[in-house]
Amino acid sequence: SPAADFEAVLVGCDTGLFALRRDTGDTLWRTAIEGGVAGPACSERAVFAGGSDGRIHAYDLRKGEELWSADCMADRPDDPPGFDGASARFAGCAARMGAARTDGQRVLVPIFDQCRVVAVDAQSGKRLWDFRTKGWTYGGVTIGEHNAFVVSQDRHLYAVDKEVGKEMWHIATAGRNGAPASAAGRFAYVGSCDGNLYATDEVVGRVVWKFPIEPDARGNKPIYGAPLVLGDTVVLAAMPGVVYAVGRGDGKLRWKLRPSAGSELNGDLVAVGNRLFVTTRMDGKDGESGVFAIDPPMVVEGAVTKPAK
Repeated sequence: SPAADFEAVLVGCDTGLFALRRDTGDTLWRTAIEGGVAGPACSERAVFAGGSDGRIHAYDLRKGEELWSADCMADRPDDPPGFDGASARFAGCAARMGAARTDGQRVLVPIFDQCRVVAVDAQSGKRLWDFRTKGWTYGGVTIGEHNAFVVSQDRHLYAVDKEVGKEMWHIATAGRNGAPASAAGRFAYVGSCDGNLYATDEVVGRVVWKFPIEPDARGNKPIYGAPLVLGDTVVLAAMPGVVYAVGRGDGKLRWKLRPSAGSELNGDLVAVGNRLFVTTRMDGKDGESGVFAIDPPMVVEGAVTKPAK
């Protein structure tokens, strides 16, 4: 995924990191990192990205000069049972980094094949902590007000104190977790491949409600998109091809929409103004790959006043 500030769009690819002008798409600067980088994250003066070279890199946002890099290979942990790191890495890459996240003070990067999240200081790159799970961390990490939320294919969602990396609580799900969580107010929301959207109290780790999605024709119901919180509604794009909107407080369905018959939804929803955007892909030979714009309905006191389209 790209990141952006007021002047540039930052894009990671298989050869390194690109900074592009927002208005024209012209290249402002680029880096060369063997194996490339995953999704970057920006602060006011820097951009951060995890590289396939096993390092977290920081660059000056305007000039592209490297500020620091932090090694994540020297203390690579042993693989948990059932999650072989070599099978999770791409050929020729030292590590399989996930999308970086920053709150301006610290940078958090999930490392898929190492089953952990590494936190470093945004100014210096000094290691602050690492948090290890018992399974691959495909869905990555989200930074909330007090905690960082780590999803893992070990079938757990973890809340980790973002200052020191201490586990505060975890919840178990009935399937692997490959979608990022979303944090809003006192709650964290996460979709699991067990086919449920969970709402969890951030402070005590109690599941407040869960909403089940409908399975596809084969009976599968994975979720790979991050929930999107819009006011008092949580919107989710589910892999079987349906966008769901439920109430934040009670998890009750408000509306649902299938953008394209026979297509899958395997990415995050994006909101721009009052409109939602979602990508679809073909399900085998059916459906279509495309981008859809959705006008969500107005919901007043729990009642839908116009249909989604």
